[in-house]
Amino acid sequence: MGEPQPYDLMRLFDTLNSIRTERLLIRPLVETDTADLFTIFSNPLVTEYAIGYPHETDEESQNYIRSVLDAYEQGTAAIWGITLMDDPKLIGIVGYELWFPDHHRAEIGYTLAHEHWGNGYATEALRGAVNYGFSQLKLNRIEATAQPGNTASWNVLEKVGFEREGFLKQFILSRKKYRDVYFYSIVYEDWERKH
Repeated sequence: MGEPQPYDLMRLFDTLNSIRTERLLIRPLVETDTADLFTIFSNPLVTEYAIGYPHETDEESQNYIRSVLDAYEQGTAAIWGITLMDDPKLIGIVGYELWFPDHHRAEIGYTLAHEHWGNGYATEALRGAVNYGFSQLKLNRIEATAQPGNTASWNVLEKVGFEREGFLKQFILSRKKYRDVYFYSIVYEDWERKH
């Protein structure tokens, strides 16, 4: 990876490229994804461990996409839509949610439509986004959290190579309740050694 370089004026990237994996196209969001995003985020099963509430209107999903598009313009958000390679319909999102540019680290998260659970898509999408984070965004450390009850999520993290670093009591406030999380990370040198 060489000598760490500072990010230019806090801009993290100039162009957010698409990622292709064996079965998935992981690409920037567009406004026409609103209906698909609403279908995903209005399902209480999908948002059970999310910080916010399920989306109740298309407008909420539209506002989320617009906030991501604005952040693309500023070079401050790396959040992609997940689609199957042969179908443009959005089946989830994956991306870097919190940035610490001075330290070359970021926190990643992901959400997948309920009907696509159990097919390995979340693992595949996460692996692709982590590889992009290290190779294109020049991150040194990628972090993630998962609530203890969200077994599927922390299983995905561990399959990709994240290591559980600890247990954080009442770390997030979600739906008026403080929630515990497992804290995970993966660093570039470990990723490079395994890949």
